[in-house]
Amino acid sequence: MSDDSSGIRPDTLPGSPFAQADRTASPFAPDPKLSIRHIMVWAACVAVYMSAFHTVNAYREDYRPDGLQTIFFGAWGVVAGTYLAAPLLMILRWKRGCSFPRSGGEIIWLLGALTVFEWLLIDLLFAVFDSGYAYLCYRGTRALFGIVLWLPAYIYAIRTCRGYWRAYFVFLLFAGFIWYVNETAWYSNIVLYVSWAMLNLSLLAGAVWVDLRRAGPSHPWPHWTGIIVGFSSSALSTLFHLIRNLTESEL
Repeated sequence: MSDDSSGIRPDTLPGSPFAQADRTASPFAPDPKLSIRHIMVWAACVAVYMSAFHTVNAYREDYRPDGLQTIFFGAWGVVAGTYLAAPLLMILRWKRGCSFPRSGGEIIWLLGALTVFEWLLIDLLFAVFDSGYAYLCYRGTRALFGIVLWLPAYIYAIRTCRGYWRAYFVFLLFAGFIWYVNETAWYSNIVLYVSWAMLNLSLLAGAVWVDLRRAGPSHPWPHWTGIIVGFSSSALSTLFHLIRNLTESEL
């Protein structure tokens, strides 16, 4: 099996001679089985995110969530809390001398954690400063995150993955750049927003399908966790914007 066929590096696949050789040096040692400790860490991350989100936004005058927003924020809190667990897992694996992230799903999981940290910081800016100054800080924060964190993260993802996964992360890199250049248009045009979200979900589903056909369900649970939260976050965000747009148009 070539490295391009599976979409990831061959040394991450069970049964590969590369994987067998690497396990003696531990960089690609098997992940520990999912246990109650992981569930407890996940629950703690969800609680920390929801507490931080409410604390940051409680002092904002425009923070008056209605029924729909309350349901969305509850569901998003579960997804965001799951994203926050990715850096903890990465640190634990590094302490064991293992590699993380090392597959498409794990990279998606870690990219989601960057998104959560970025938006919490942005919410904090708008809660502390007036809207005019906060908007200037917002643009600067987005640019700083893009140069210091997002660009290196996508470069790492593109260099690490192969085949369809590499194509997917190339798409995310260029889509993120276009989004940043004209972010207001993406949010204000619901057709454009939903179209981009559907394209993103379709490409992600295509990457998973190709990966399953080539390598089978042989990836460890962090890979599938990343894919599940990736689908969930995109679907939740799209559904929320679509329902809110339809509700506002009826008023």
